[in-house]
Amino acid sequence: MLAELGAEVIHVEKLTGDNARGITTDYLGGEGLFHQISNRSKKGIAVNLKAPEGADIVRRLVALSDVLLESQGPGAMERLGLGYPELSAKNPRLVYGSLSAYGVAGRAAGLKGYDFLIQGLAGLTRPNAAGGRDFVVGGPFADTATPLLLALGVVAALRAREHTGRGQWVQTSLLQGALHMLGPNLLQVDDDSALNTSARPAIGANDPSTGAFRTLDGRWLAIVAFNDDQFRKLCRCIDRDDLAADPGLATQTLRGLRSAEVREIITNAIARRTADEWLSELLAADVPCERVYDSPKEMMFAPAVWKDEAFCDFEHPTKGRMVQAATGISYGDEILRAVSAAPRLGQDTATVLARLGYSVREIKDLEQSGVVFCAPE
Repeated sequence: MLAELGAEVIHVEKLTGDNARGITTDYLGGEGLFHQISNRSKKGIAVNLKAPEGADIVRRLVALSDVLLESQGPGAMERLGLGYPELSAKNPRLVYGSLSAYGVAGRAAGLKGYDFLIQGLAGLTRPNAAGGRDFVVGGPFADTATPLLLALGVVAALRAREHTGRGQWVQTSLLQGALHMLGPNLLQVDDDSALNTSARPAIGANDPSTGAFRTLDGRWLAIVAFNDDQFRKLCRCIDRDDLAADPGLATQTLRGLRSAEVREIITNAIARRTADEWLSELLAADVPCERVYDSPKEMMFAPAVWKDEAFCDFEHPTKGRMVQAATGISYGDEILRAVSAAPRLGQDTATVLARLGYSVREIKDLEQSGVVFCAPE
């Protein structure tokens, strides 16, 4: 994100590559999909930070940098002599960003955390109102949301630095990102027992006219008839004016009391026609709906999705043209796009070290001694 907003971002990896390179590697010749998404538009260097000479390379970089971001876990950077107190003493204007699993304090601070674990902790894997269990959303929920929080905090800290002249330590966690994205589902009220029970459904979960419904051709249709006006319009579309006029279904709360009954009626009605037929009729009646797509590739080329600002494409060194979601931000007519594919391991090590003042001989010595790795030309 920051790279596509205009920053020069240098990704520092261990000599064998960061862990993201090992996730779903079969598709890109040993380079993981998560690595390609997370590290596109960046330069990349491979450095052994446990070697004193490797830590010195980072210190030289920090002396010339506005921002350092790390996700090593609480205490790891301090043990390397690269914590915020040490580095800010050398560069008081440094904005130092830390992303951890559970935060830097508390009993869980030192634990390893992964997206799926955080989703479970945040309540995203709890039973749903239909009696099933939603195990995980269709993507790395916390892994994606949290870096956006960190980037926002970094941008705000850079803005504050213009007034104070000093950087700050910006901190967030996967857990905080997941909690932030829960929105109103996390609301608690001291004197309302109904809100404070585990049985309380997520927003919309107990609404019989909101959800995914199977159509005659075996496709699924997502329908949101959340408010009272939308519910009445949906009832007319399925030829059930009696439901629209029923005072016992006049509000969302009342419909929730008869959720199973109304859901069955809607489910049976939607099953009698194809997805395209329903899309045409429901949209014409101003009932929000959308086809549920079976794969990301199918979704990408849907009429509602495929447009210039939604995706970007560039050449991957071994796989050819690669299409990914764009940054998602535009300034008037200017659309922010990925600059390049994620770097090969050690792709820019030699170039970056030369900029830091290392000679060709020194770079060779560092590589031979196992401090850095330089990708072949």
